[in-house]
Amino acid sequence: MYQPTIEDTVVRTMYRIKRAYQKPMTRVLEDLLSTGLRATDTVKVCSVCQREGNNTDCSNCYFGKEGI
Repeated sequence: MYQPTIEDTVVRTMYRIKRAYQKPMTRVLEDLLSTGLRATDTVKVCSVCQREGNNTDCSNCYFGKEGI
């Protein structure tokens, strides 16, 4: 699976959020992603998955879990 590289400024910003909210960095990242994912056009994302044949793993996707 692809492992993205996160820019240093983003990591430093997440560290500041972690310190302010006294949460683990992993939790901060999950919270930030969840917020962004809720604002994502799920129809667009899911239609690309279906078109490319990647929709057999929907149960392991945020959008699949949301019943979309």
